[in-house]
Amino acid sequence: MEDDPMSDVEDLLDEMESTFSKPKLQPKSQTNCNSSELATEQMSPPNSDLDQLMADIIDDDDLDDATTISAHKPAALSNKQQQPQKKCFPCFLGGSIHARGLSTSSEQRACDQLLCTQCDFKVVSFDDYQWSSDCDYLFFRNNAPDFARLRVKLNKMKGSRAYACQCSWKSIRELTNVSNLIDVKWTCCRH
Repeated sequence: MEDDPMSDVEDLLDEMESTFSKPKLQPKSQTNCNSSELATEQMSPPNSDLDQLMADIIDDDDLDDATTISAHKPAALSNKQQQPQKKCFPCFLGGSIHARGLSTSSEQRACDQLLCTQCDFKVVSFDDYQWSSDCDYLFFRNNAPDFARLRVKLNKMKGSRAYACQCSWKSIRELTNVSNLIDVKWTCCRH
């Protein structure tokens, strides 16, 4: 009598299923076992070395992150996170002679936290430089925000500031309201 090939395949599938399926554990026969212990026992197989190793790694990562955060962030920064962040209003660009930071109606400054809403990249700025006239879209798309790669199209110009994202660029000398510029889509992304 010949072996049926379908029964061999079914036997192989049954064997693989029994090998790779998780065993279901029965709850302990204790009457005072709470539901969280019961759920934990039912979900995890006994002697799961892999699960234990992964838990150890996660615990170590959490410890490293906590140590790094507390060691490298000053207390003032943690207070800043608790306060609501502010946006520039109005938002300005300015030359290198203009102060950078949060702009308010009483203190006009060049925003240093610009984000392009078109390409979703942070806008970089370089003091005392202006963009060469032969700059094009592909140059910025391939090189922004890396200064070392962008410097080939930057020319020294005292008092000017060169701004760029991956899709737009501007050289500015005077304090200029961003909303008045039609060729850039930059906004303050909070200080």
